[in-house]
Amino acid sequence: MNRTEYIAFYKSMIEPGFMQKSLERMYNAISQFILKLVSLNKMVVHADSGNVILLFMNIGLACDYRIVADDTVFENPNFELGVVPKGGSTFFLSKLLGANTAAKILLDYLLLMFEADFGQD
Repeated sequence: MNRTEYIAFYKSMIEPGFMQKSLERMYNAISQFILKLVSLNKMVVHADSGNVILLFMNIGLACDYRIVADDTVFENPNFELGVVPKGGSTFFLSKLLGANTAAKILLDYLLLMFEADFGQD
């Protein structure tokens, strides 16, 4: 699933008439899956390549080993959707890289947008 597909899927879930409970259930299922990955007593390896949305990066961060191809690009569609990243990216990145670096990575797109808007005076 690429960024465009994820955005279309998310927008279809928040259309009028669609139950908010379904979105909550999806996020709960993702959280439960990631908690299960973390608690496994086995080695878990995650591999990615190409354009990867933040949700799948978060799943990879919950694993013991992460493998990515040279052409891997992690995309964050959450800014376009106006939602908070789900799946533990703030927790896992903070543990791996420290809070400041994690915040910089997760907020980088916002900073670039702010700088672009700010520079147009």
